[in-house]
Amino acid sequence: QSFCRIDGTLVDVETQGTRIVYQSEFAVLVVAQDMTERRKIEEARDRLLQAVEALPIGVVLFDHEDKLFFFNASYAKQMNDIADILEPGRSFEELLRAIVARNPNKDAKGREEEFIQERLERHRNPSDPISIRRANGAWLQAEETRLGDGSTFTTISDITELQEAQSALQKANDDLELR
Repeated sequence: QSFCRIDGTLVDVETQGTRIVYQSEFAVLVVAQDMTERRKIEEARDRLLQAVEALPIGVVLFDHEDKLFFFNASYAKQMNDIADILEPGRSFEELLRAIVARNPNKDAKGREEEFIQERLERHRNPSDPISIRRANGAWLQAEETRLGDGSTFTTISDITELQEAQSALQKANDDLELR
C-alpha cells in the first residue's frame, strides 16, 4: 500500500487498524508504518540471493558454532553424496564424517579418522585453498575464510579440467625426459 506524504512523495506503508472507544464512541485507530527502507533492504537481499544461486561455484556459510547456515544450489550438487542430511543446523564435522563414511575420497581411504582430523584442523584455521580429490575422480578446490563473527565462508570450485590438464602436461614432460 502506498501513502502520499505532505511533500507529495509516495512511500510504501503497512497499516494496522484496531477498534477502540474514543470519547464514548467506537472508532478505528490506524497505525501506518513506513516500509520503504525495509522493502529496499528486502529487494537487495533477494537480488544478492539470486546472484549467489546463479554462481557456477559452490557457496556455503557455517555459523560461529560451525553449523551449516546457508548454501547454494551448486554446493548442494557438489555434495550430492550427503543430500539427505544437507540442511541448516548440521555441523561441519557431521557432514564431513558422512562424506567420508559414504564415499571417501582417495586421500581418506584407509586413514579415515586421520583425514577427518586434518580436514577439521584446516577448516578451523583456514589458510591456503584446499584441493580435494573426490572418489569419482573429480577435483574440487575449497577456499575458506574466517569472518569477524567466527563464521566460516567457503567457495568450492570444480577444478577437474585444470587438474587433468596439469597431469597431461606432467606426463608429456616426463615422456620428454625419458628420451
